Amino acid sequence: MPVALVHVLPEHVWARAGTQTSSLLLTSPRPASPNSAWTAEPVGLVLPSAEADGPDGFDGVRLPVVTLTPEGLGGLARFLAHDSTSGYTVRVLDRTPGDETAVARRPAAALPADVQVKTVRAQLSPTAYHLARLSAAVPLNLDVLRLLQEGLIPGARNWHVAELLLSGLLRRTEAEPGETAGPGRSPYRRTGKASPFCASRIARGVSPWRVYGHGRTTCHRGQRA
Repeated sequence: MPVALVHVLPEHVWARAGTQTSSLLLTSPRPASPNSAWTAEPVGLVLPSAEADGPDGFDGVRLPVVTLTPEGLGGLARFLAHDSTSGYTVRVLDRTPGDETAVARRPAAALPADVQVKTVRAQLSPTAYHLARLSAAVPLNLDVLRLLQEGLIPGARNWHVAELLLSGLLRRTEAEPGETAGPGRSPYRRTGKASPFCASRIARGVSPWRVYGHGRTTCHRGQRA
């Protein structure tokens, strides 16, 4: 039976979520053939490796990774149905049996504030970066992030929140002794010194009326308080 991984996040976030992939051209001998029966060719320039065991340098079972979209699922369905003999170009999980290697990353807090902001801005989509700027001025929990996403940023989606949570600017913290869970608790803390730098840019890019005047009723209550 063929197996594939359906990712709920968009492709540009996969690497930060720990999903390393590469592009391969897969061909199948018949409909619904198992992964082990597929053949694969690398797409683009591939450097030779001394450890290459197969024709594409990979000797494990190839696991396609697709997005949870009509395009992603449709392409996979057509390949599994053997609709075309020209092959199927798809992202495939970079993993061999027993591989538990994790890539060490430099902590965001170790970078200067301006470098943190420039790095994150280059990685995030414009919508996720807008969310990061707004969230720099408020206590953070998922309820607040949802409020910012749904009430203040038209067009924002769940994956934009995921981009921010995976950006390295935030870290999850444990509750203090005696602290109770609830919408008022802030389980996320900002790493490094980038938050004041981000917050200082809110006034330049977003006026108070845009932030509070077009928000939800809860925002208006908070302003009057």
